[in-house]
Amino acid sequence: MARQTPVRFVLPSAALVARSRSDAPSQMADRLERGRRTRGWERIRRWRRLRAYELFPHFFAVGKSELAIFSRQLATFVGAGVPLTQAIAVLRQESRSRRMQDALAEIEADLVRGTSVSDAFARFPDVFSDLYLNLVRASELTGTLDTVLRRLDVHLTREDRAQKEIRSAMSYPVVILLMAAGSIAVMVTYVLPKFAILLAEFNAQLPLTTQVLLGTAQFTTENAAALALGTAALVAMVIGSQSLERGRRVRDAFALRLPVIGGLVRYASVARFCRTLGIMLEAGVPVARSMDIVINSVSNRVLAARLQPIRSGMVSGEGFAGPLSRTGVFPPTVIQMVRVGEETGALERFLADTADFYENELEYRLQNAIQLFEPALIVAVGAVVGFVAVSLVSAIYALTAAIR
Repeated sequence: MARQTPVRFVLPSAALVARSRSDAPSQMADRLERGRRTRGWERIRRWRRLRAYELFPHFFAVGKSELAIFSRQLATFVGAGVPLTQAIAVLRQESRSRRMQDALAEIEADLVRGTSVSDAFARFPDVFSDLYLNLVRASELTGTLDTVLRRLDVHLTREDRAQKEIRSAMSYPVVILLMAAGSIAVMVTYVLPKFAILLAEFNAQLPLTTQVLLGTAQFTTENAAALALGTAALVAMVIGSQSLERGRRVRDAFALRLPVIGGLVRYASVARFCRTLGIMLEAGVPVARSMDIVINSVSNRVLAARLQPIRSGMVSGEGFAGPLSRTGVFPPTVIQMVRVGEETGALERFLADTADFYENELEYRLQNAIQLFEPALIVAVGAVVGFVAVSLVSAIYALTAAIR
C-alpha cells in the first residue's frame, strides 16, 4: 500500500496579511483609473469612426437627383437581367455620395444573405422614403421592379426640378435683400457715426430726416452687442420651435394665411397628393396603406390633419370623391376629375392628369408672384436708399450753411 505524504498548510504571516490589506485600496484605484482610460479611448475611437453624414445628416443627405439617377440605372440593370447584387455593386462604385456608398455596401451584403430588396432598403429610411419603400415592396409581389423604378425616377426627377426652379426664382430677390441690408448696415454703423462727429463740431442745424437717421445710427452703434444677442436669440428660438410639432403647425397655419404664399401652398399640396396617390394605386399598393403614405407626403401639417378622415371614408366603401369633397381642401375641379375616374375605372390616369395640371398651374403662379415681388422689392430698397441719400444731402447743405 502506497504511503501517503502528509499535506502541510502554511498560513500567511501577520505582516503579509497587513500589507495585502493596505495595498487593496491602491489596486482598486488603479483598476478604476485603467477602466476610465479605456472608456475614454473607446469614446475617441467611436467619434473617429463617425462619418460626416452621421454628424451632420441634414447637410450630407442623399438628394432627390442622386436617388433618381440610382433608380434609373437600377431599372436598366433589372430590365437587362443583371443580378441585383452585381447591379448594386456597380452603382456603389459609381455613386458620388459617401452616404449612398455606405448604404449600398450594406444593401449588397443583405442581398447576398438572402434578404429581400424592400427589407434591405428599409434599413435606411434617411435614404429611401416611405413612398419609395412601399412601391418597391409592391413591385416585388407583382414582379414589376424595373417598371416601378422607372416611375420613381420620373417622380423624383419632377420633384427635384420643381425645387430647383423655386430656388432659382428666389435667388435674385434674396441677393437684392442681402446687398441692400449689407449696404445699409455699413452706412449706419460706420459712415454715419463719423459724419455725426463732423456735424457736431460745426453746430449745424440738421433737418428732421437727418436727425432720425443719425439717431438710428447712434442707437445701433451703442447697442450693437444687445441687438446682435437679441437677434441671435430670436433666430435660435424660431429654429428651436421647428423641432416641436406645435411650432411646425403654427408655421404651416401662418403660411396658409399669407395672401400669395397660401395659394401656392394649397396648389403644391393638391398636386403632391394627386401625384403620390396615382403612383401608389398604379403600382398596386393597397388603398389603406396608400392613404397613410399619401397623407404623410403632404408637407403642410394643417392640411394633412384635415385629410386624415379621408382614409376611414375610403376604407368604409364611400369611394374617393365623397371623402375628398368633405375636407374642404380640394378645388371642385379635383373632385370632379376623381369622380369621373372612379366611374370610368381609370382613376390613376385622371389623378396623373390632375397632378400635371396643378403642377403647371403652380409653376405659372409662382412665376407671376416672383415677377410681382421683384418690382416691389426694388421699390422698397430704393425708398430706403433714397431716404438715406436725402438725409445725407440735407445734412451736407446744413453743414455748408453753418460754415458760411
